[in-house]
Amino acid sequence: MRRGLLLLLLIALSWSCTHKRSEKAETSKFSSFTFFTMDTVVEVQYRGEKPEVEGMVKREFERLYAKYSPSLSTSATSRINREAGAVRELDGESAYLLSQALLYSRLSEGRFDVTVKPLVDLWGFQGKNGDRPPPGRERVLETLKRVSYKRVVLEGRRLFLPEGMGIDLGGIAKGYAVDRARDLFRRAGVKDFLINAGGDLWAEGKNPGGEPWRVGVQNPRGEGILRVLSLSGKAVATSGDYQRFFLWEGRRYHHLLSPFTGYPFPFWTSMTVEAESCIKADALATAFSGVEPGRVKALLDKLPGVRLYALRPDLSFEDDL
Repeated sequence: MRRGLLLLLLIALSWSCTHKRSEKAETSKFSSFTFFTMDTVVEVQYRGEKPEVEGMVKREFERLYAKYSPSLSTSATSRINREAGAVRELDGESAYLLSQALLYSRLSEGRFDVTVKPLVDLWGFQGKNGDRPPPGRERVLETLKRVSYKRVVLEGRRLFLPEGMGIDLGGIAKGYAVDRARDLFRRAGVKDFLINAGGDLWAEGKNPGGEPWRVGVQNPRGEGILRVLSLSGKAVATSGDYQRFFLWEGRRYHHLLSPFTGYPFPFWTSMTVEAESCIKADALATAFSGVEPGRVKALLDKLPGVRLYALRPDLSFEDDL
């Protein structure tokens, strides 16, 4: 659950941001609704009119926020972290999410690390942008000793998290919520819909004009669209240095922290990932933010069906990595 100012890099170009129902000339009715949860705005457009499904989608997002937000003391994530040092039994959903987080930690060779929470706490990325000094080098190095997904033991539903460590499922929870909402629409028989949860997005079927959904990747440092994506049956997610950050002595320190150095990844301003599920796109957008430009292709070759659209710090755009 990413906190702070969120610049939405993914914009549905044919999007209606109102709550009103509208008739399209050559298609049946499309409906739209908007709500706020997981510290972001969720926008949905779909063919038909199903208020009961809208309610189910809202409740599912809110359920997952309550269950996995690290900022809520009653969440499953907070309970896991409080019980670090002891073996505990997880519920099935939590075991699945944690297994996915560990999977992407391994696939990314540790660049995505589910145990990065101690570093995030040290840096204080809780939506407090502005000018302030970064933590001292000695504190960063000391905190790094408590970060390593390799020390987490998950066997079925049984979890051992070493004492002093902490997990943060925020890197995949929002993508998982989008996938859950997608499944609710499918079970309701809805063929055409778009779910946009603050840049974590699923597009299915066709837009109101009868074409694949068109999504724009916007430049976070200026005006204009860097690339227009045509999507159907695909997920897209973006990570970048614009979401949570602070400035100190002319330098931007952002929330995408390296589990190797303890400092923000320096390689990319934004990383957009297209994949076959939103949980995968969400995790890989974070993971590839930490991949050196010369290593991107080698990792990407291991992930068939995944496409990247990246903006370098010099604002040059890459979509043929």
